[in-house]
Amino acid sequence: MTNELGRTFCDIDIILNALPEEDRNKVPKKLRKLIEENKLDGYESTVRVDVPIEEQELHPDTQAFIGMLYLYYWCETEEEKRELKKLYIENEKRYQKELQEKYEVFKNDNNQVTEIENNETESEEVMTKNAAQTQDSQIIVYKESIIRKILNKVMSIFRRKEYGK
Repeated sequence: MTNELGRTFCDIDIILNALPEEDRNKVPKKLRKLIEENKLDGYESTVRVDVPIEEQELHPDTQAFIGMLYLYYWCETEEEKRELKKLYIENEKRYQKELQEKYEVFKNDNNQVTEIENNETESEEVMTKNAAQTQDSQIIVYKESIIRKILNKVMSIFRRKEYGK
């Protein structure tokens, strides 16, 4: 598990423990146990129980987890769930649009994109040809086993003694 997820679990655990027991019990015990067991030890959370959640700057993962908990366990009616899902979809569309605008540079000129793709293809072909050429002239390195090394060392000691006589 990543530290990021452990931090999120730590924040969620603090939030869950600050809730009234009725709301906390709506979250399955298995999930609460998973959160409790996997929270990051020693992490100093910035979540404050004396400040409303809307006024806190929570990590996006923590916000998403709270949203998931709300959708699956705290929504009172099906209409509320549908509205929340609709809001999530709108937010995701807005986020995707922002990403598209941010990285529009890559889509600006189709000729440039095609030219880049052609250059990449040509580069791959050249690399493939070079690799094929170097395979023919590669040096093969044999690794000497540990037993062979020991045997050679012993043999070299005996050879020295022979030459010393």
